[in-house]
Amino acid sequence: TLNPPPRSPGAAMGSGRGKTDTAKPAVTPHHLDGKRINERELDAAISQLSLFHARRTASTDGLFRADSEHRFRDARLEALFGRFKGSSDSKQWNTLVCQASLWAVTTAVCLVVCVEPSAILHFIVLQLLCISASVAVAVWAHRRISVDGRQQLWGCVLSYVESFRRCAEYQAHAFSLSDELEEAKYRENILYELLFHGQKRIPGTSSTGRRDFLLAAPEAPCVSIQAEGAPELAIPLALSKRDTDFATAVRAASRMRDPDYGLREFYIDMRHAFPELQLYTVMHEVYKAGHTDVSSGLTPDEEYCRTLGSLFGVYWLARIGIDGELGFTFGVDDDWMPRPPLLPEALEESPELQMRQRFYELQEWHGLLELLIDAHILKRVDGQVVVDTEMMTAMLVLTAIHDIFKAEALLPKVRSEHAPFHGFVGGDVINDHDLAMYYVLEHYPTVLPSFAALNDVQKRAVLFTQSKMSFNHGWLVQAEAPPHALFYKFKKVVAAGAANPANISFYFVHWLTDLAGALPTPLEGSEKLVLAFPHQMLGSFIRSFHVLSDLATDTETRVFESYLEDYWEEVRPVLGLGPAPHGEHAIALMRLVCQAQTTDKQAAVLQAWELLVPEDKKVLCEEMGRTGFADQLFERSPSRRLGGPAILVYYSPHLLRKLLPDSALEALIMLAEIYRRARLLWPLEALLDDDDEDEESRTVTIRVDQIKELSIDEIRAVYANGDSWLLCKRNTQEAVVECHPIDYLSVLVSQGAAAVVLKLWRRRGILDTSCDSWREEVAAAE
Repeated sequence: TLNPPPRSPGAAMGSGRGKTDTAKPAVTPHHLDGKRINERELDAAISQLSLFHARRTASTDGLFRADSEHRFRDARLEALFGRFKGSSDSKQWNTLVCQASLWAVTTAVCLVVCVEPSAILHFIVLQLLCISASVAVAVWAHRRISVDGRQQLWGCVLSYVESFRRCAEYQAHAFSLSDELEEAKYRENILYELLFHGQKRIPGTSSTGRRDFLLAAPEAPCVSIQAEGAPELAIPLALSKRDTDFATAVRAASRMRDPDYGLREFYIDMRHAFPELQLYTVMHEVYKAGHTDVSSGLTPDEEYCRTLGSLFGVYWLARIGIDGELGFTFGVDDDWMPRPPLLPEALEESPELQMRQRFYELQEWHGLLELLIDAHILKRVDGQVVVDTEMMTAMLVLTAIHDIFKAEALLPKVRSEHAPFHGFVGGDVINDHDLAMYYVLEHYPTVLPSFAALNDVQKRAVLFTQSKMSFNHGWLVQAEAPPHALFYKFKKVVAAGAANPANISFYFVHWLTDLAGALPTPLEGSEKLVLAFPHQMLGSFIRSFHVLSDLATDTETRVFESYLEDYWEEVRPVLGLGPAPHGEHAIALMRLVCQAQTTDKQAAVLQAWELLVPEDKKVLCEEMGRTGFADQLFERSPSRRLGGPAILVYYSPHLLRKLLPDSALEALIMLAEIYRRARLLWPLEALLDDDDEDEESRTVTIRVDQIKELSIDEIRAVYANGDSWLLCKRNTQEAVVECHPIDYLSVLVSQGAAAVVLKLWRRRGILDTSCDSWREEVAAAE
C-alpha cells in the first residue's frame, strides 16, 4: 500500500526481524541499515504517506485509528509524521528570518560607512555575500533536518509494516492452533464415545493433557418438570435406558489385588459397569429460583470427580501392600501409574511434597488394611490377603451410587402411601441425599440397575450404611449433630441385635473412602486426607470408631459428651488450654473447637468467642446445648430451657472452616444468626416421650450448602446486588439457605411457604475480624 523502495520490509529490518523492539535498527543520514537510500523514491513514498494521512482510503484503514482525526494507530509514527510536517512547513520561515537578520546587520554597517562614495559598491558586494551565505545555511539546515526526519519516519513505517506482517503471521498461527485444538477435541470425543459405548462428554469439557481427558463427566438428559419428584420416571429417563454390566463389576472386584490391574483399566471398567455414574450431571429442564443443580454447591462435573475419587480410594486401599500406599499418597503420572516416593532433594522445593512424603511414612497402613478385612471386603486365605468378590462388588456399587441425589433434579417426593417416612409426610421433597437414597432403595429398588443386580446379602450391607444404621460418622468426628440425630436410631439397631461388626466396619470403609474423595482431583491421590487433614486428626478419626461400642451401656448424650471431653484433652496441650470447661457455654465451645479441626482455626474460634456479644453467645450456648431428648441433659452444660426440636446445621463445620481463621468472629455471628432464624421457623416446644413413634420431630435439619463454599465478602455481596439470603422451610424436617431477590419473600408468603430473612450483612459497631486491624485491637486489649 505504501509503495516502499524495491527492498522488502522484511529485508529492511535486517537482523531486527522477529524482535519486538522495532526502534533498535540504527538510522544514519542518507543511509538505512547501512545502504544508500534512493531519495527520489523516499520522497515519493513519504508524499504518498502524506496523501494517505490527508485522505484515508479503504486500503489504508489498517494504518489509522477509527476516528475522524486521521491519526495513525501507532503513536510513535504519528509523532514522527507530525514533527516531519512541522519541519517542512517551517523551512521557508527559517530562511526568511535568517535573511531579515542579515539584511538588518548589513544595513546598519552601511549607514556607518556610507559617508564615503565607494561605500555603495562595498555595500552591494557585502549584501550579495550575506544573501548567498544565508541561503546556503538555510538550505543546508533544512536538508539535514528533512533527511533525518524522513529517514526516521520511513524506518518507523517499515517497522510498523513489519509488525503488521508479524501480526498476520501470529493470527494465521492462532487459527492453525484453533483448528488443531478442534481436531484434537473431535478425536477425544470419538475415543471417549468408543470407550464408553456412545456416551458423550458434558458440553464445554476440555482436558489439560492426555492423562485426564477420560475423566470428563458423561452427559445426561435433563429431567422434565413432569418427572421431577418421581424417581420411577426421572431415573430411567436420566439413564437413557442404559443397564448395568454387572459381569464387568464382578470381574473388576475380583482383580482389585491383581498387580497387573491398573487404575485406568479399573476406571474404564467402572464406567462400563455402572450407568448410574452419569446421574451426577443431571440438571433441571427448567431453572428454579433459589435452587442449584447440585446441592453440595459444586458443579456437576466436580461432584462426578469426587465420586471417582471415592472409587479410586477403594481401589488404592484394597491394594495396600502392592502399590496402594503410593497411589493413595502421591497420585498417578501421565500413564496412570503410581508415582514413586521422592528423593530428599526434591522435597526441599515443595511443602506439599513434604506433606505427602510425611503421610506416606507415618500412616498406619496395616490398620487400614485390617479395617477392610473386618468389613469382609478382603480376607486372609493361607496367609495371603485376597479379595472377597461379593462384598467388594457391594462396596463398588455403594460408592458409585451413594451421592447421586446431590443432583437436585432427582430428589424424590414422598408418596402418600409411603408416608410418614422418617418424619416426612406425603408430598415432601427429601433434600437429604442420604435419606433420599434410602427412600429410593427401600421403595423403588429396581430403578437403580446396579443395586437391583446385587444379591440379598449385598443389598442388606448397602441398606445398612444408608439408613438402617442411621449413623453419620462425620457428624460425630466434627461434633456437627446433636446426640438424638447422631445416635438414636443406631442405638435402636444395636439394641435389636441387627448390627453385626462386619456391617459396621463396612460402613466405616465407605465413610473413609467417601472422605478420601472429598476433593475433585481423583488422579492426585486422596488430597483431602493427605494434604487437608493433619495426620494426627486422621488417626483420631479412625480411633473414634470404638465410640459406637459404648452405646450398649451409656446414653446417647453421655457418649457424645464423652467424645467431646476426649477430643478436648487431645488438643489441650497444643492450644494451651485448661481442663474441659463447665457451665452454660461448655458444650457449645467444645463443639465449636471440634468443628474447627486445625490448630490455627481452633485458636481463632477461642479468641472470637470472647468477642461475641451476649445475645449471640446465648443463642449458641442454648441451641448447641440441646440434646433432642426429653430426659437427657449434658452434665457439663445443663440447659436452662428444656424442649426442642434440636437443630442440626448441616455442613456447619465446613462453613466455619471456610471462614476461619481470618473471619472468625463473623463466622460465629453468622452461625448464631442461622440458629436464631431457624428457631423462628420451629418455635420451642416440649419434647414428646422417647418411646413416641414421632421421634423424627425431635431434630430438624438446616442445610447451608449454598454458602458453605463462599467467603465472607461473597456472602455479604448478595445484599448489595439486590438479593438476600433466605432460610426457606421445605417441609416439617428441613429448611434450606437460598439466595433470592429481596422482594421474593412476599411471593413465598403468598404461596403459603414459611421463610425468614437471614441478616448476614455486617453489623454496625461490631468488630470485623475480616480486617487486618482486629488482631491488633485484641492484642492491645489483652
